[in-house]
Amino acid sequence: MDDDIARLTLAGYSSVSLRLLPWTSEAGTPCYLSTDDNTGYLSRLADEVEDSQTEAAHEVLGAAKAVLGDKRSGYREMRFALARATESLGDILLIAKSRGERLPAPDVEPTTSGGEEEDNGTGEHFKA
Repeated sequence: MDDDIARLTLAGYSSVSLRLLPWTSEAGTPCYLSTDDNTGYLSRLADEVEDSQTEAAHEVLGAAKAVLGDKRSGYREMRFALARATESLGDILLIAKSRGERLPAPDVEPTTSGGEEEDNGTGEHFKA
């Protein structure tokens, strides 16, 4: 499944939202949940996993700062801290992408902050 998929249209059905989940398949590919109920079991599980990953990232950040701040930290400590920080950053980026995909599309409104506005032919306005 393409990583950029945010909506799927099925024959005879309206658009179904796909939620990017905070884990991958055994093959390392993204996992998506197709549901219009964000209170279902898998949606709640995904929320709990995201919360756990975010909390872990805070802990990893604190530990990494401590390792970096200790002039006695050696190669192994630095490498371990960097590996954990990299894992946490990957988790947080996946959460951010998932949450970003679930945000409603912004309405395009004409700007009113000075300067002339022009219509680009689509009904959208831009500052000239």
